[in-house]
Amino acid sequence: MQSFGAMATTFTTDDIELLGYSNPEELSTDSGTPFSIFETTAIAGLEQIRSRFVYLKSNCTLDHARSARQRLGQSLDHTYVVKPASLRLADHRLHEVFGDDVRIFEHEELVWKKIDTVFAQYSESLRSSIEVTTEKFFISPRSTDQEIQDSLEPWMIDYMRGDRTDDNGKVLVLSAHAGVGKTTLARHLLRRLVSGSVKTIPIFVEAQHWGKINLGSVDELWDIIDNSLRFFSPDLSLRKELFYHALRQGYLSFIFDGFDELCGHKTSPLDAKDVIQDLATIAAKSEARILVTTRTLYWSSEIEAPPNNVKMVQLDTFNTQQAKGYFAKYFHKNPPKVRQALDVYSGLVSGSRRPPQSGGVRTQFVNLPLCVAMVANYVQSGGGPITAGIRRGLLEGFLSSICEREMERKSLRTSAMEQVSSFQELAIFDENVNPEFDFELLGATNFAAEDILKLVDHPFLQKKNDRTYCFSYDFLGPYFRALAIAKTLGDLSDQMKKVMAREPDGTGYISEQLCGILESSDLDEVASAFRNVLPKSREAASFLFHICKNLVDETQVTTSTERSEYLFGAIVGADFSENRSIRGWSFHGRFDRLDLRVIEFNQCNFNSVSFRNCQADHTTCFVDCKFTGDLGIEPTGGWHNVNRERCRDVFPTDIAWEKILNTRLSSREDQTLNILRIALGKFWYHGRPRVSMRLDDWNKGVLSKLGLAKRVLEVMLKVGLVKKITISGVSEGGIAFDRASMRDLQNYMDNQQIQGKIKEMYQLLVAG
Repeated sequence: MQSFGAMATTFTTDDIELLGYSNPEELSTDSGTPFSIFETTAIAGLEQIRSRFVYLKSNCTLDHARSARQRLGQSLDHTYVVKPASLRLADHRLHEVFGDDVRIFEHEELVWKKIDTVFAQYSESLRSSIEVTTEKFFISPRSTDQEIQDSLEPWMIDYMRGDRTDDNGKVLVLSAHAGVGKTTLARHLLRRLVSGSVKTIPIFVEAQHWGKINLGSVDELWDIIDNSLRFFSPDLSLRKELFYHALRQGYLSFIFDGFDELCGHKTSPLDAKDVIQDLATIAAKSEARILVTTRTLYWSSEIEAPPNNVKMVQLDTFNTQQAKGYFAKYFHKNPPKVRQALDVYSGLVSGSRRPPQSGGVRTQFVNLPLCVAMVANYVQSGGGPITAGIRRGLLEGFLSSICEREMERKSLRTSAMEQVSSFQELAIFDENVNPEFDFELLGATNFAAEDILKLVDHPFLQKKNDRTYCFSYDFLGPYFRALAIAKTLGDLSDQMKKVMAREPDGTGYISEQLCGILESSDLDEVASAFRNVLPKSREAASFLFHICKNLVDETQVTTSTERSEYLFGAIVGADFSENRSIRGWSFHGRFDRLDLRVIEFNQCNFNSVSFRNCQADHTTCFVDCKFTGDLGIEPTGGWHNVNRERCRDVFPTDIAWEKILNTRLSSREDQTLNILRIALGKFWYHGRPRVSMRLDDWNKGVLSKLGLAKRVLEVMLKVGLVKKITISGVSEGGIAFDRASMRDLQNYMDNQQIQGKIKEMYQLLVAG
């Protein structure tokens, strides 16, 4: 028998809407009555039929059922009885009460059949797509969690089915380094879930769908979900509220692949903490099963303290036995090929120089599933032994060997290194993780003209459609960019500076791969590149600053004071210990475990920075500096004593600094105008007014971080600019904008005119 897991059993108006009825209303009953009666309408041909649903709750007795029957009156036409699976009253006893003609349904089965029908095309399309795109030689992965280890796949299946009651209401986050196989595992879980053995529809939202929707806030997360649903089932129509209701009730599960790609792009307006809190809230208020995948580097940088109901599981790299298992599957019934692949793989492992401590992308690369897959492909194509080098030469040599084998197999005129260089060039001029390019573009790179038509089945290329190609491994695009940076650190071109400027906070794919290519001994070279880049590209310099910081982390330096001396000493130079000055730098992203005492930052830009566990006091000076975006300082400690002179604080950093320093930095009028802009902007989406929103969505974003969301809402309610409303299936309710003030909202958004109730709101906020 198929399982519903620990599904909720309350029958609501949302369930009736899911069944296809309109305008359901619950008739009033005495408090505590163990049954509910609903009236609704349905269209049958040209007629509109009134129908009634009697829901008998789990504690309903036969006498209670008789009371419900009396409430219905004489006619029972179009009346249906619905009961939960937990109700012990047999159907024949209920027929004695309601009559033999009344149809009786089990709540969970009734709604599930409807859900299954609504999503039938989606499920079939998803099933077909996953069968094509999943890895044929899949090896069950491991977890770094000692309690899970080799049981990761069945453990996650149990979670998605709701078999473990201790995980109810939790969001499961699967993290891993790039190339370890997060998406591969997510697809295999999906294939298991769409097999029909579990009564849940897995909603799969792929990373490729993120960039196709222009989101302005977490509340528009539904647009991404809807886009993904329609990608697999164009005719699917389900209101957002009903989708969330089905998710809360356990009829749907959610696989959210590529959390870092949704929030991590520098142009994304979404805040990672808000998105994960939104998903955690859905899970906490329901029994929804929500799986999120993300890169470990991004997660650790952005989510320092996740909600209590978020469970983190980290995906481990392949060990030798898993690699051997992969080769055994790949070269089925061909033991010599298995041995040859193991020899090549062992050569890569033995040739890698590992840093003193365990962990890190470079340490793990040869055990990445994608590397094991590349070894198998290389051996299959006839490749021979590889002489393993060190550092970036290790992987570069391996990739060159694959290209050299292709040159021999296809009689290409383009050398192996020229092929690698061409792929680098393709990667550099496209911002997508895995760039898509017209096949003819290959002719504009280093490939010889007569080789172009021979490249249609190159092991590094994958056909997308008739004319478009991409790399066969998502890893390759970021790696080629990182490799190009590493090889040209001494003389970075303007194009390479633009590539680095894409990740000024040092948490992207390129940063991760570059940290895997470089070693701590490269610190001086990266620091020199920083000094050369800084005058022309502050964002690229910020990227290199984070690379330097990561290289320092690989040394034996442990204390925050030692880390600061090592890091700033390497970048500024030998005189840092004397003048203690940092001038003209630009910082994005996270500072962590640095001692900033007795340091002066002069004419520096700080854009959306967070200082975590950084020491500061009155000897920490900021002179003529500019602060923009979000500002986070945890813990504040001695930060209230820092010395600031002639600094410019762009909202909302001025309010953040005011709380830390306990002093006013800008006029109340200016701050109020900024608060007004953000508050009213919540009711404006893509050039159009937004009539209402959930209260949870109001309590997110900048105003919430500044502790102003509650106060601003109180003022808006007081002047009548908004009113509280009830939203079906949303316990906390929502707020709706005053329709009579829509013209004032339009004038404010178009011309910044403050009038009507908006003016009243402004005046009250200024008055405090």
